[in-house]
Amino acid sequence: MVSSNSYRMQGMLGEFGVPSGGTTTLSSQHYQMQPGFLAASLGPTGPSRIYLPVVYGPVPPTPTPTPTPLCNGRFTAGPDGLACWTPEGSLLFSSGQPAVQVTTDPRYLGQGTTALLGNPDYFCTGGVPDGDAYVAQTVIVPNSPNPTLTFWYDIVTQNVEFTSNNLVIDSFDVWINQPNLTDPSVGGTLIYRDGYQELPGSGGSGCSNAPNWVQKSGTVDLAAYRGQTITLYFANDHRGITSDNTYTYLTNVAVGSQ
Repeated sequence: MVSSNSYRMQGMLGEFGVPSGGTTTLSSQHYQMQPGFLAASLGPTGPSRIYLPVVYGPVPPTPTPTPTPLCNGRFTAGPDGLACWTPEGSLLFSSGQPAVQVTTDPRYLGQGTTALLGNPDYFCTGGVPDGDAYVAQTVIVPNSPNPTLTFWYDIVTQNVEFTSNNLVIDSFDVWINQPNLTDPSVGGTLIYRDGYQELPGSGGSGCSNAPNWVQKSGTVDLAAYRGQTITLYFANDHRGITSDNTYTYLTNVAVGSQ
């Protein structure tokens, strides 16, 4: 159905005699589009044909990317629980020990399955390798007013986050970087960091003491990345001291809007 409107015809027109590039008004009639022409019943003399070699229309808008929700944030999908995630890092199989695996946190069984970054089985007396273990996932941040990253974690450590001269040692870090990296800290953007802050009168750090722990829910504002595709890295970083172990339980990871 073509309603009564003026159309600019480009190309050679048929019996209406309108010159190329001219304008004509088509009465309100029923029209049927056929390859190469428009046939109109205009009266007892039969149909007339308007040849339309080129027909221009509005350019469709570029579709807005559909936000990709973070997948498997509780580490329950896939044969190893790591569906949608990339496990990596220099600690991945150090000393023959898998440094990323899905398990439960013995202190917080109510949290269900978690990704264990690092390994409790590394020997305390010089057997803890230096490096990081992480899980990573690429998502499209929602193009909404308050996009937010949320997660739950439990750090178990025999070391402190910072030395007395503010040198970072062991920590749980969240980075944004390019995908498929061994070390997400190289050229990445650190958006969250936590570790054990040794307090006066505490049991202290070191191999001879029981591990300390830091259990929290983390929240990060992603407004600076609204509508962008980013890769998130959740990393357990062990730096420098091979006698003190650190590992982190991670679960309930989500990207949404508040």
